[in-house]
Amino acid sequence: MFIPKNEILIYGANDPVSGGSIKDALSRQMEYRFFPVREAELKADITYIALNEKQTIETDSAKVTSILMNHPASGKRLNTMMLCIIYQR
Repeated sequence: MFIPKNEILIYGANDPVSGGSIKDALSRQMEYRFFPVREAELKADITYIALNEKQTIETDSAKVTSILMNHPASGKRLNTMMLCIIYQR
């Protein structure tokens, strides 16, 4: 995030209550009072990609699915050949 020319893709669901994007949520978490580096100071090329509920992104060895949880955030389900992890942000 701090190195120029690095490319970072951040996938996340929109907030189902406020409708805010993953970029909005991370921007709030990275406000200076919570995080020592302001978002504007990050040098990498960061792209935010919104996921719909139950949308799955696949890589060579894993699938990540956005799931709605009874919490003010969405969750993710990560499946690989060896394990399954479900977490919330």
